[in-house]
Amino acid sequence: MGSIYRARRARMLRVPEFLPSAEDTPILPGFDISIDRLTIDNLMLAPGIAGERAQRVDLTAEIQVEDRKLFVDADGKLGRADRFALLLDAEPDGDAFDLSLDVDATADGAIAGITGVEKPYSARIRGDGGWRNWTGGLLVRTAGDQGPERVAALRITNRAGTFGLLGEVDPSDFVSGTLARALGDEVAVKVCKAHRHPRPGEEACTVGNPTGRIVVVTRVETNTVV
Repeated sequence: MGSIYRARRARMLRVPEFLPSAEDTPILPGFDISIDRLTIDNLMLAPGIAGERAQRVDLTAEIQVEDRKLFVDADGKLGRADRFALLLDAEPDGDAFDLSLDVDATADGAIAGITGVEKPYSARIRGDGGWRNWTGGLLVRTAGDQGPERVAALRITNRAGTFGLLGEVDPSDFVSGTLARALGDEVAVKVCKAHRHPRPGEEACTVGNPTGRIVVVTRVETNTVV
């Protein structure tokens, strides 16, 4: 039987710090969790957590963990206008994987305070397929002088728990100085397949731009355990 949980008029004074575990354990617990409705109403983040001002958080969600299956359906509001919506339905043994995420962040809202950005952004993730073969995309936009401007367009893939990214990013809003001049405003990104036991060459990340002025290749340590 599911449960209903409500929290009203709470205050978070600081972000909790979690201790890393030396044990290599799965992400999902070995017991079932059923929350039919989680409601957080008027949770105030103290100044310093999400910017200089206090920020309000409101959230409604359904969370189900049962027999190695995870389902999350959440809608939230941060601050006065920032919003997000998440739908995640993953079941490796049943070849199910559905992911949808919408984020809308204002220039002076809670998300801007957390990330340090100074413009409004919107991000969308959509895709189709199952756990063994899923292909989707991430599109990030910001407001420009001539209307919405693309910041990132990336293809996201999931192949039986192995994730990849491929596309282009405009980093000009996030870097400055020599690095900004070297990268330019069009950077190609390729994050190669990375999983629990990667084969040689499968854990590399390549970043470069069309001019060839800078190319960075680094190793990515990624463990996916479900």
